[in-house]
Amino acid sequence: MEVHVNGNSGPSERLKHEEESHYGQMLNFLNLFRKKRQFCDAKLVVGATEIDVHRAVLSSASNYFLEMFRKSEEDGMGSVRAPQTVFKLKELDPVSFQHLLDFMYTGRLDVPAEEVKGLYKVATMLKMESAARACARHLVTTLTPENCLGIRNIAKEEEFCRQINHFIEENITEVTNSKKFYGLPKVQVEIIGAEDNVESSEGREILKIVLKWIREELDDNKLRQLTDQVNVLYLNQSNQLRDCADMDDQNLKESLVAQDYKKQKKKTEAQKQKEWNNYQCEIGNINFRKFHISPENPVQQQEWSIVASYKTQDRMYMAIAMLNGTLTALSVHYQSPQSKPPKETASPKSQLPVSRRVSLIQLAVLSNPRCAFGLKVINGKLFACGGYERGECLKSVEEYDPTTNKWTPLANLRGPRGRFNIAEIDGKIYVVGGSNGHQDIRGVDCYDPATGKWTSVTSALKPKASPGIAVLDKKIFVIGGSMGQTTVTDCEMYDPATNTWTSIAPLIMARFQVAVCGFMGKIFAVGGTNSWQCFNSTEIYDPETNTWQPGPSLNLCRRGAGIDIFNGKLYVVGGNDGMYALNSTEIYNPTTKLWTMGPVLSTPRANAGVCCLANRLYAVGGFDSKRFLDNMEYLDADLGGNEWYSHMPVKSTSDDESQLSCSDEEAPVQSELKEIQMQTRTCAS
Repeated sequence: MEVHVNGNSGPSERLKHEEESHYGQMLNFLNLFRKKRQFCDAKLVVGATEIDVHRAVLSSASNYFLEMFRKSEEDGMGSVRAPQTVFKLKELDPVSFQHLLDFMYTGRLDVPAEEVKGLYKVATMLKMESAARACARHLVTTLTPENCLGIRNIAKEEEFCRQINHFIEENITEVTNSKKFYGLPKVQVEIIGAEDNVESSEGREILKIVLKWIREELDDNKLRQLTDQVNVLYLNQSNQLRDCADMDDQNLKESLVAQDYKKQKKKTEAQKQKEWNNYQCEIGNINFRKFHISPENPVQQQEWSIVASYKTQDRMYMAIAMLNGTLTALSVHYQSPQSKPPKETASPKSQLPVSRRVSLIQLAVLSNPRCAFGLKVINGKLFACGGYERGECLKSVEEYDPTTNKWTPLANLRGPRGRFNIAEIDGKIYVVGGSNGHQDIRGVDCYDPATGKWTSVTSALKPKASPGIAVLDKKIFVIGGSMGQTTVTDCEMYDPATNTWTSIAPLIMARFQVAVCGFMGKIFAVGGTNSWQCFNSTEIYDPETNTWQPGPSLNLCRRGAGIDIFNGKLYVVGGNDGMYALNSTEIYNPTTKLWTMGPVLSTPRANAGVCCLANRLYAVGGFDSKRFLDNMEYLDADLGGNEWYSHMPVKSTSDDESQLSCSDEEAPVQSELKEIQMQTRTCAS
């Protein structure tokens, strides 16, 4: 056969070949080497058994082993040292571990049904997600009223927990009659100060409020401090619970329930202190070994949730809850106010105030947490877009309808965008500036609700992240911001009518994360930072003279604050002082031209979205110095505008108005503590 070679031909085609059996053969050989203890470079001690393994195999199958082996080769200073060869694994079931070791080398699991639960627990500890998911799928098919609580107690993965929760909810009667349920720790709560409109609310909402109180109250995971007695709590008009033992309210002093509870708790606390003092004396001469938790392996955030709940009788609910990772039986009873006697015969004795402005239904949360995002009002709804969460820029968009208390998704942004602001003109939304996580953005997009689509308009003069945005006379003003690592004074103006950008006078001081708002014909630039320091100074722009003038200073330095007009005044909400997220607000009075401190947020918020809708000032999302937020709260002008609420307002029916008009009256509380204890114990058993 003749082979003709064309010297002018291009490079030869690449040889491509894939051996389908290669991966299986390699695993088989590695498993054989393990069994013969060949080429092994680590020894695991599990229980009383020593097992020779290959680091590379275990590291590729388990993030736990990857971290463990990597750490063993470092000396704590970042330098490499001779690798450790023997590792003792505590708290691991040897049988379950052997199943997982076989899985690492073969990719196969063959486990008796009775061992799957233990296998799931070990797979979760070793961060072997594939094996854990396989166990979870199997365990879901074996759920019974007798075993579901035990399985739920070890469940970690979100979908797995959801499926178990659904089973428990569907079989709640049988589950609460099981031996496992009777063995759960029990927390009993009696609520006073709840009035008639609470009764029509969803029971799960009041359980959420109780859960929040327990989370704030629980000290060092000492669940016993809440299970020793019935916890008598007062529900105020903002849906916040307070321990009656810590209250000095004159009205509470006349409540037999509160008085008995205070006496009992005081006695219990004294006994606990005596036991603690004795314990301290006994252990005073004992030396303890201290253990340090490595920052590379932080303590896992434990679960706080309502697993399932049901109404046992009038105004009494029983729930199965996760309290800091501990499955717990939670019973909640809230007293019903008796019919009010005529006002002239009402006695101030043994009565409690009734004044409820919000329901127990929490405001809906965003589809995902957002920080440094765009928020405006359009067509009577809140419009939220973009932002970032844990460093990832978002492109999702959603709107909130206050009449239905629901967030609904809309068309995504044209690309991910965070650290920006938006403007609304003639019913359209304009997105300006920001970053996509890799570079600052110059492009400007416009959303038309009539078409539900985004389109591009003329780009800004410069790409800037974290600029302030304001609207004045149907023009968009872009104030300050940052370009890369440089904070700028540059300002520009966009006219949608001509689709053109124009430079305007620069700021006196370079600043980004500045709160900007059009107010009384001028542009207010409030606070901000230059990366080195946080500002409390303000600047005011006059479009007629194209000049900036210093304005009155804030009481606190703050960057990343929200700003909008509310009740005819300028409100600056939250932000960061350079170290921590703030929960304070400040109000600018145009008459006095001074800033005064306003209502305190229920949650600190930096880089939150803030805007006014239908006599309410909303603060949405943001960052609280620890976590990115998906919740929101509001000030209500109709309720005085002096308190932030995170629950839906009470509907303005004639009955509600009648009830609110009697807010200066009080509802009698007659139940004795012993009767409460009998009710809750009967319910729990």
